[in-house]
Amino acid sequence: AGGGHTLCASENKVYSWGFGMAGRLGHGNDNTLFRPKEIEALAGKTISGLMTGLDHSVAVVQVGG
Repeated sequence: AGGGHTLCASENKVYSWGFGMAGRLGHGNDNTLFRPKEIEALAGKTISGLMTGLDHSVAVVQVGG
């Protein structure tokens, strides 16, 4: 978990929730979410890693994935 936000992956989907300041949840806005929401830009991608920090989130996507 990062600074007030979280990422998780399941079956080629990535979800985020928490404080959305500075777009850190990956949904194209600064909204705070209290329940997991799929990050649509990553739908169907093959994710090999996730990381969160104080003010950022990272998803490592396999090339061609």
